[in-house]
Amino acid sequence: MRKTCLLLAVLLGCLLCTGLAGCGEKVAPDDGIASSTSYASTTQTQAPSPDDAASGASTTQAPPPYEPMFRGNLARTGEYPGPGPSGSPQLAWKFKIDGDGEPKSPTVSDGVVYFGGGNKLYALDAQSGRKRWDFQTSGQIFSCPAVSDGVVYFGCNDGFLYAVDSTSGQEKWDFQTDDEVTSSPVVSDGVVYFGSWDTYLYALDTQTGQEKWKFKTGDEVHSSPAISAGVVYFGSNDGYLYAVR
Repeated sequence: MRKTCLLLAVLLGCLLCTGLAGCGEKVAPDDGIASSTSYASTTQTQAPSPDDAASGASTTQAPPPYEPMFRGNLARTGEYPGPGPSGSPQLAWKFKIDGDGEPKSPTVSDGVVYFGGGNKLYALDAQSGRKRWDFQTSGQIFSCPAVSDGVVYFGCNDGFLYAVDSTSGQEKWDFQTDDEVTSSPVVSDGVVYFGSWDTYLYALDTQTGQEKWKFKTGDEVHSSPAISAGVVYFGSNDGYLYAVR
């Protein structure tokens, strides 16, 4: 009889303990995995593994620095400092070029917009659109200007590459090729590079306009060169893309 009572007491105690535990707050299991329904989840930030770091999976390459020339930098990636217009676009100003022709791709530097239109290169105030100066050539301008160290460089259908003072609009020097220059120049380390329809890519000294070298292709060079890691890349009408170092 005593054994029976003792057994009943033990069973009753177990039932009471189980009921009390069920009424209390749940405790996360001891396996370290939180339930998505019963327990708050935690997020851990882990450092990239050496393999990830070595592969570059977690790194982002910075864009090339902005340069006032065709497509914004030496590599011609087309990246420009923002911001652009926000909301509904509204006209700030517009400027009518002289005579016939179409304004070509502009370059913006230090609050001035430089572009070719017809047979003139124009310099306009970026805020107001007021003309600061224009420069007359003897041919149409399709080339997008490059601006470096106070000088504007651009090509013309008259066969010349021109270097013009960015403030006054006065010519500093010009260089004659044997055919049209529609290529947009690129400037790097004191050298201006551009192509001509005479089949050559040219490299000129920016200070003097003297030819440093030229590279012959099989046909006209309309392409605007890009520069990266000591190599000049450009195309020719002969169907080839060239990499010249």
